[in-house]
Amino acid sequence: MKILQYPKIYTRQRYRVFLKGFIENLYDCRHGKNALVSYVTKPFTHKRLGGHTNIAESHVITRTFDRLGYNVDVVDYFSDSSLRYEKYDVIFGFGEPFERSFAMAGQLQRIYYGTTCHVSFNNEAELSRIREIHERRGVWLRARRLLEQSWSRSTALADALVIFGNSHTAGTYGQYPGQTIYSFDATALFPHPASAADKNMESCRNTFLWFGSTTGGVQKGLDLCLECFAANPEVTLHICGCIEDEIKRAYSDELSHPNIAAHDFVDVCGPVFGKIVRSCVFAILPTCTEGQSTSLLTVMGQGLIPVTTVAAGIDIEGLGFLIDELTAKGVSRAVDKARHIPSDELEARARRNVERIVSRHTLDKFEQNLEKILRQQLP
Repeated sequence: MKILQYPKIYTRQRYRVFLKGFIENLYDCRHGKNALVSYVTKPFTHKRLGGHTNIAESHVITRTFDRLGYNVDVVDYFSDSSLRYEKYDVIFGFGEPFERSFAMAGQLQRIYYGTTCHVSFNNEAELSRIREIHERRGVWLRARRLLEQSWSRSTALADALVIFGNSHTAGTYGQYPGQTIYSFDATALFPHPASAADKNMESCRNTFLWFGSTTGGVQKGLDLCLECFAANPEVTLHICGCIEDEIKRAYSDELSHPNIAAHDFVDVCGPVFGKIVRSCVFAILPTCTEGQSTSLLTVMGQGLIPVTTVAAGIDIEGLGFLIDELTAKGVSRAVDKARHIPSDELEARARRNVERIVSRHTLDKFEQNLEKILRQQLP
């Protein structure tokens, strides 16, 4: 894996600037052009890579602009800092600073960085799932991934969109005159050797992993997995990811089933996660919206076979199994089809998943793709 050099931003003066959600001239350079990255500032206080993939990706983004001859400022995407937009030649990212640039700036290149489906699509998809759960079970769950801001000027008026995902993801943004859309691969984490794909498929073929995050269980279809596996005791579900309290209350019966093992948050680089991955053949994610699911990419890179929807943003033809309906029955059909595939085909798919992730979803490939796009787009 690529080893990144970190900028020296740990002085007291620069840390005070960071607390305002803004880092000026990240690399202390004197280039002839200026770029503003409106994304996340937190990765630049981390001295070690790990955790979310956006930590390493943020460093690659800023380093790429530096290499292309730009002094790089970084602002948090929710920052309300007053910025002098006229100094910039390009703004890259999303969020409030990006949106405000249309009212306060002159001529500059704007490149929107879409790490999810369009915000409006995301909101509608999650809220539809919330309503569907209420209609079936009579309980209102919280919309954990809801964003009040649509950032419509950013997505409609930007010169270019750089979007994680596949054609489904890009299709949620529409197309506007004079605008270019680049589809782009996200990165995976590589916490354990890819040899985890080498296992006895016959003994593990009934074991699935739902690998989520700290929030968003409804968005990622955890409720559908709980209903499916509770009704099918011959298959086992491992859950790695925080389960929100309201899901625990609403699905307490399903969570008590012996074939459902909830591990809560598990360190992806730790031995517990590695042991769980080696005990599973499949990764299941009935998501209603993503950009490109990095959690799924990560376990595909460990040799797990995806059982997911088109909304995961990953083309899985020849790699996994498609969930064609966001219902417990739809999930059950995909689970049943997956676990009855011959062992030699499962082994072949596991290897193909590792090969796909290693060839397309590393930091090196991310950097190559980003630089190619920026060289095409920028004067």
